[in-house]
Amino acid sequence: MKQTYLLLQVSTADTLSLDNTSENSGVLTFWLVFAVICLVIWYLTNRKKKNSTKDNELSTPTSLRKEVSNTSQHVEGKISKDLTSDTVANQTKKTAIPPKPTSTSAPIKPVAPSKPEPTPNPVTTENEITNNRPTAPAPITPPVLITPEKEEQSEAKRIGYKPLNVFEQTEPLNFPYVIMPKPDSLIKFPRKGRTGRKGYKEEAFKEYIVKYFKSVFQVFDDRFIMVKGKAVPYEPDFTLIDERNGLNMFIDIEIDEPYEGTNEIATRKATHFQYSDNNRNNAFRSRGWIVIRFAEIQVHQQPESCCLFIADVIKTINPDFSIPSGLTSYPQVSFIRQWTKAEAEQWSLEKYRERYLGIDRFGTTTSSYMLDNLEETDLGESIEEEVQDEPLFTPQETFKFKSNDPKVELLQSVKAANEYVTFIYDGEPTVVKPTTILDRSLTAYCYVKNKNRTFIIDSIENPTRKRSPFTLRANGPTVGMGTIKSVVNTAIQYKMYLRIKYTRGSWQSIGFDQETGEMILNRTEAEESTRTICNVQRAVDALDQAHINRYNLNENYITAYCNRREEQRTFRFDRISELEILDLQVQ
Repeated sequence: MKQTYLLLQVSTADTLSLDNTSENSGVLTFWLVFAVICLVIWYLTNRKKKNSTKDNELSTPTSLRKEVSNTSQHVEGKISKDLTSDTVANQTKKTAIPPKPTSTSAPIKPVAPSKPEPTPNPVTTENEITNNRPTAPAPITPPVLITPEKEEQSEAKRIGYKPLNVFEQTEPLNFPYVIMPKPDSLIKFPRKGRTGRKGYKEEAFKEYIVKYFKSVFQVFDDRFIMVKGKAVPYEPDFTLIDERNGLNMFIDIEIDEPYEGTNEIATRKATHFQYSDNNRNNAFRSRGWIVIRFAEIQVHQQPESCCLFIADVIKTINPDFSIPSGLTSYPQVSFIRQWTKAEAEQWSLEKYRERYLGIDRFGTTTSSYMLDNLEETDLGESIEEEVQDEPLFTPQETFKFKSNDPKVELLQSVKAANEYVTFIYDGEPTVVKPTTILDRSLTAYCYVKNKNRTFIIDSIENPTRKRSPFTLRANGPTVGMGTIKSVVNTAIQYKMYLRIKYTRGSWQSIGFDQETGEMILNRTEAEESTRTICNVQRAVDALDQAHINRYNLNENYITAYCNRREEQRTFRFDRISELEILDLQVQ
C-alpha cells in the first residue's frame, strides 16, 4: 500500500515529503534506475535510425549522388571532375597513360549576376557514367539565354610573324595536322561565350594546356568568332593568344572525335572525317588564326606529346619561344590517319571510341547556354568585308581505266591528272611524278634522288596520291637564317626529308709539277645543286670532337645523308638558298 501511495503522490505533487527515511531512499533509487533505462532505450533507437540512413546512402548509385550534388555548379570543369573521378582512375590503369598534372590555374570565382535570374546550368558535355546501373532521366530544361560580352578587339590588327608551316600536309591528312594563316592576315578577335557541346576529353586536356602554356599565352575554352554568311559562330575547343611585341598569334586547338558522344548508336553521327572540316579550317585561316587538330585518341593516350607538338609548331614561327622543360623528355606524338565517313560510322557501331576511352557509355547534362542578341560589331563587319574566304576543297574526280590492278589504275589516274604519288620502294619512302607506265613498270621523276627512275610496280607499297611533292617551300634570303634553322631543327625531331638548293663554296688547292717542280694553283668554282637529305642531325651532336675541331664546326652546321652523293655529308645553314619538306606520308 505504501508503494501505491507513493506513485499516486508522484503523479499529483512536485516533491515528495516522507517521514520514513529508508522508504525515501528506496524511491530515489527506483527513479534513478528508471532514468538510466530510458536513456539506453533512446540511444539505441537513434543509433538504429542513423545506420538505416547510411545504408540507404550507400545503396544509391555514386553517379546519381554526385550528379545531384553538382546540379547547381556553374562551372563545367567542376561537374566533369566530380562525375569522372572514379572512372578516370580506372581509365588510367587501362590505358597506361602518364598521370594527370595538377592544374596551375586559379579556382574560378562565381560572377554575381547583374539582375536576379537563376544560375545557368553548364554547357552540355560528354560526361561518362561511372557504373552500369540505370539512372533516372533528368528533367530537360530549356537553354539559358545569355548576352555575349562586348568584342575585345578595339582596333584592326594583323599577324606579326611569317606563317611558315613546317607541318603542312596534303589531303588525305594525318592527325595531328596544322593550318597556317595567310601572310599578313587581318585577325578576327574572339568574343566571350560558348553554346556548343564540350567533348569528352576537353576538361582533362585543358589542365595540360594550362600547365605548359599559361606562362606565355592567354588560354580560353569559352570563345567564339563570327563569320560572314554563317548564322552559327565557330567555337574553338581551346584558344591560345599571344599579342606581345606585335606577334599577334592566335591558335585554335581542336580535339576531333570520330563520332558524337551520345549513347543512341542508331542516330549518332560521324564527325571530323576526311574533308569535313575544310570550310571551318579555311575560315580561321583567312582570319589570321593557326589551327592545330588532334585525334581524340592522341589526346587521351599521349597528352604530353600533343603539347610538345603544339610547342614545336609555335617554335617554328617564333624562334624566341622556349619549349617547356617538362615536355622535352616526351616522344613525338604518333601520327594517325584521318578516318573516312564510312570508317567512323562503322566505329560507332563497334563502340570503338568507348573502348579506347575505357568507358561503357557516355553521360550528358541536359541544358546549355544559348547566345542571345548575337550581332556583328562595326569593326567585325569591316574585317569581314576584307576577308577573302577560300572555296571549299573537294576531291577531284579520278580518271577510270580498264584495269584489274587498283595500283596500276591509281598510277594511271595520277599521271593523267599531272599529279604526284608517294609510296614505299625497297623499304624507303619516295615521292615521284609519273611519266610512263608500261609493262608493269613505272618511269617517273624522283624527288628523293632528283633524277628519273624506273620502278617495278609490283614492288611499290602503299601508293598515296598527292597534289604536290612537298608540304613546305621556303626561300632562305626571304625568310631569314633564323627561320631556316628552326625548320631544320624541326625536321631533325620529326625525321623529315629535306630537299635543298645548296651552294658549295669555291676553293683553291696548290700542287707541284713532278717534272718541273713548278707550283700549280688549282681553283674550283662555287657550285649550286639540288639535293635531298635525310637522317639530319646537328653536327656538334653527331660528329666526334676531333672532326668538329678540325673543320671548326659549330651550331651553324648539320650533318645528313645526301641522296645525291649517297653518303653522309656536312652542310652549312648560310649556304642553303631554298628548302622544301617532301611529302612522304603514305596511307
